[in-house]
Amino acid sequence: MSCSQTVTINVVSLFLLLAAQPAALAEVSSLPPLASVTDSNYSSTNSPVMTSDRSVENEIFRLLGLYEDARMAGMLEEADVLAKQIVEVSIQSYGRDSQGTARALTNLATLQSENAQYVAAIQNLSAAIEIVERVESHLSMHLLYPLNEMGRLQLRAGRTDLAQETWSRAVHISHVNLGPHNFEQVETLQAIAALLTASGKNKKARKVRRRIGELLSRDAYTFVEDTLPADYE
Repeated sequence: MSCSQTVTINVVSLFLLLAAQPAALAEVSSLPPLASVTDSNYSSTNSPVMTSDRSVENEIFRLLGLYEDARMAGMLEEADVLAKQIVEVSIQSYGRDSQGTARALTNLATLQSENAQYVAAIQNLSAAIEIVERVESHLSMHLLYPLNEMGRLQLRAGRTDLAQETWSRAVHISHVNLGPHNFEQVETLQAIAALLTASGKNKKARKVRRRIGELLSRDAYTFVEDTLPADYE
């Protein structure tokens, strides 16, 4: 594990007191960039402890930008310091167990995955998911984004079993909150179908694709075809 990953995991362990298990995951460099977390992914409902939501968000996004710049410039030690600051600011402003801190960790994990820090990204996504589960519930809609991104990372690590389990959980959460016929689940179902096809489970894949067809036939829905990465084996 690199110095950058170790520092990040230690930071999360120190401030969040989460017993993160070592991630025995392959570090690959071809993971497609993940979409950035925006206000549409999370709606901030927790009142900040010290300052306004907007000023805290602006500061966290400023630090995230500096973190990304430092990583791109190869300034790894500075990036580690900034990662620590991101966690510190979110915890000091929102509290340890808050949606704001979960959002900050998810943003950090997104950038880490884009910079090939996959172990650190998975650790931070796990921390964010656990926070949302404690603060809200195991069926919160705010789990959908980190769960879908976690599935992508697990897939890239070759853990198709974990990826399918994670995505299936996201689909279940969407059913509970939005009903069984919601369109929110389509892209996740596409990812599951592609994974099943690549694993040779064609019968199960066809079943999932039929479900997708049923959903799409209920109303017009524009989406981008989701497939496994070209280099997936």
